[in-house]
Amino acid sequence: KHEKRKELRVERKEKHRAIIKEIRIRVENGEIDKKEARQLIHEKRLENKEVIIKRQYELLKEKNPEKAEEFRQRREKKLEQLKGKFEEQEVRYKKRKAFRQGLKEEIEAGKITKEEARKIVKEKRGEFREERFDNRLKRLEKVNPEAAQKVREARKQFIEKREVRREEIKAKTTELREKVKSGEITKEEAREIVKEKRGKFREERKEKFENRMERLEERRPEAAERIRERRGERQER
Repeated sequence: KHEKRKELRVERKEKHRAIIKEIRIRVENGEIDKKEARQLIHEKRLENKEVIIKRQYELLKEKNPEKAEEFRQRREKKLEQLKGKFEEQEVRYKKRKAFRQGLKEEIEAGKITKEEARKIVKEKRGEFREERFDNRLKRLEKVNPEAAQKVREARKQFIEKREVRREEIKAKTTELREKVKSGEITKEEAREIVKEKRGKFREERKEKFENRMERLEERRPEAAERIRERRGERQER
């Protein structure tokens, strides 16, 4: 039974990758634009979810009709949640696009410099991230309030740890500056120390990301694929 489920997950994963590849080729060939591509991906994902739910419901109905009905209702709620997520993504995309266009016009008009625009983008990125997280929590609360509370607590702990880490970085930076001033080390040596620490941090973060993706691919291959795609898009920009 477990092997059968694993085979089905692998099959869904390969099918999803093939769909994504086909849509990307159509974008590259100019048949559709990126907006149409996103809409197609959303539609295909919903279709796949509906097919899976129907298949699982029919199998469960033969063994336990009452349990099958409960399963169907739960899954339909999650499907509605997913539809809401797609709608939210479109709204967010339009909002970001308008924001970027506004900045571009201000730069061209000479109202702000490129450096000032980068700072604005950095600040706004944090706001967008918080807004997206809040919307996810709202959707999750409708389906599973307990899970939403756990996520909220985990987020709080993450923010606290992040603040501690930032303070540590500030303290180490100040320490390096003092050493440069006192002549213990040169500016070049200080830069090398910072570069080495940054490289180490990036490698650790990359390793954590890959470990997380491996675990997610076992349970939800489609979700893992989407995360990898978004990460690739951010690195390209």
